[in-house]
Amino acid sequence: MDIKIEKTLEEKYFCAVATFNNTNVDNATVAYYSESLNLYFGTYSDTLKGKNVKINSQVAICIDNIQIHGMAHSDDVRNIAQKSHESCADLKVEL
Repeated sequence: MDIKIEKTLEEKYFCAVATFNNTNVDNATVAYYSESLNLYFGTYSDTLKGKNVKINSQVAICIDNIQIHGMAHSDDVRNIAQKSHESCADLKVEL
């Protein structure tokens, strides 16, 4: 199964990411980059998705009818934030 997932991750560039903060669910389509079973995508930390990940790191990813559950980790990307004067985050999802 991991081979099918890795192949799909390599071939696609967009996925739906669902997050939850115990009150609100956010589901958004994002462009991503993958390395093996790790996905990376950017978001602003003041978006519902960014706020949700800070509260609850569990996420669901959907790509071509393949649903995957994982954990998201947020790292501030300081050089982007300084350029845009907004708070950005780079999210890594471990599947």
